[in-house]
Order: sequence, then structure tokens, then C-alpha cells
Amino acid sequence: MTAEAKASTKSWEQATLLINGKKVEWGTTPLLFRGEENTVAVEAPDEIARELNLGLPEDGGLNIVASPAFGSWVARVNGKFEWKIKPDAGKSSRITLVFYSREILESWEHQSLVMSSNLADEADVKIRGVAVPAEGNWFYRGAAQTVTLTPKPGSPLAGLPVTLTCEVKSGLDVANVVSAPVFGSAQTNTYSWAVTGKTKSGTFELRLAGKGMTTPITLAISKLISSNLVDEAELYIDEIRPPAGDAEFISGVHRRISLRAKNNSPIGSYPLMLSINVGDLLPGDISCSPTAGQVTTDHSWHVAARNRKGRFELVAMDKVGGEIATQLKLQCRAI
Repeated sequence: MTAEAKASTKSWEQATLLINGKKVEWGTTPLLFRGEENTVAVEAPDEIARELNLGLPEDGGLNIVASPAFGSWVARVNGKFEWKIKPDAGKSSRITLVFYSREILESWEHQSLVMSSNLADEADVKIRGVAVPAEGNWFYRGAAQTVTLTPKPGSPLAGLPVTLTCEVKSGLDVANVVSAPVFGSAQTNTYSWAVTGKTKSGTFELRLAGKGMTTPITLAISKLISSNLVDEAELYIDEIRPPAGDAEFISGVHRRISLRAKNNSPIGSYPLMLSINVGDLLPGDISCSPTAGQVTTDHSWHVAARNRKGRFELVAMDKVGGEIATQLKLQCRAI
């Protein structure tokens, strides 16, 4: 084989690029962390490079410091050509790194990302188009809710693989919460997942992770309940489950109405209200504290009948237009 033929077989595919100790697979985009010292290393045989020169033809508007400096020839040490690269904190962008060798004519170019190691610095998460509240989101059995991840202005995140995972916290089996695309599958084009809970009630935690990033976005605990309040709780009077038939209210005597969650239901923190259907009575014949129709997460009301005798109904329910369609009702009689 002639020298020219040997030279023609040289290829950068014989070299290996490592960022922070991890191999960059051929055809993938290297990721460097802003505000941190990144180790960029190349392993290559002598026929590819006896010395390497690292250039930065596109800095993405960032201030990036390299040691050894960009543009200098670097010798192999302990089998590797190595640089320490530190971009300034606070800004992300796309950059271009290019390696040059005297042993091979072509340069080795890498369109690269500079981003935070924390996905939360690069993107915002919403469920049903709304930012996730500190107390977490409510999910309802059988109803899909869309989880979206949107890159922040100026972030080059788009195209980086991101995965959504789910961890059951209480009351559920793994199969009770599903996603389309499925949990754990890497998404690069559209960061959107339809998440559905089913069969049981309980709590779960959603987490989004960017490939190569060290800190994922962990969302506040989500709560899964039925849209039928009967599946979630029972009504009690003075700490006692009422017997069959009408619950009796002696005129002027307050009775405590409370909602108790069934096993594993997270309904205890759900905003509900107590409504009164006066039936045979007049609106002023029934008093309620907190006020009937007022949404509360306390789920405890003091109710008294007065003035007249007759039947009425107490209804524990979601707010008007809420997601829980089926209510809890208690038949009562003023005596």
C-alpha cells in the first residue's frame, strides 16, 4: 500500500471525544456546562495526531476561557489531549469547537451546546398550560393532562433528548399512571407528554431530565383522584358515620359535619364546599360555618337548624365548574 493510500484511510472516526469523562457518541452534540470547568479530551492514535490544536470559530456570544488556550498546539499526556474549558455563568448558547491535526488534512468540527447543568435554568414546565403550583397538580382518573417543557428565550435546549419519568409515592401501582409518549422515552422535537392516571387514587412524582445534565426538574407531588367524590371520602356527623335514614338536627344545636378520606385518597387537601338544599325549610332556617358555598380545604363545617321542622339536604361538592362531577349527599331532618 502506498503512502498516499495509507493517508487516505485516516479518519477522525479513529479518535474519541470525551466531555467531562464521558464519551461523545459519533453524530451527537457535545454539551458543556456554563459557569463550570469542563474537561474536553481527545484520544487518538499517532497516525491521526501527534499534537492537537483546539479552535473556537463560533463562540455564541459567550466569554469562554480555555487552558491550554484556544489556538495552541497541545501534546498528548497520559494517552489524551486535554483542555479545561470554562464558559461564563448566566448565558447559554451554541458554539463550535474544531480540532486540527498536522497528520490529517480535514479538521474535526463539533457543533456544541453550552447550557446550565440544571434543566430548570433552561426550560419551563406547565401542566394543562399552567405553571405547576407549589402544592402540585390534581389529576382525575381517566383524564389525560398534557405536560409541556418549553425552552426559555435564548436557550439552545431544542433538540437535546429529554425524558419524563414517574415515581409512585402512595396508593398507586406503577401501571396506574401512563404517558404518551411512554415514560422514559427520549424526546427531541416536541417536549410534550399526555399523562393519564387510572383505576386507583394516590400520589406520584413527575421528573424531567435533559441528557447529560446533572439536575432534573422534579415537579411538586401530583395527586390522582376519582371524579366521583363517593370513591374518595365519606361524610361524618360529630365524628360518627351517620346511620341509614335522615340525620336528625335538634333546633338550635350545632352539629359538626366532616369529610373523611377513604384509604389512600389524597382528597384531604382538595378544595371543596358544603352546599345546602333547604327542601321543606327556608334559607334562614339553616346556619353553616364556614359559610355554605365557600370553598375550603378544611372539610369541616358546623351546621344548625332552627325555626322550623322539615327535611333538608347537605351536599359536599367541588366548586362550580370543578372536575368532580359526582357529589356526596346527606339527607337531614330538623326536629
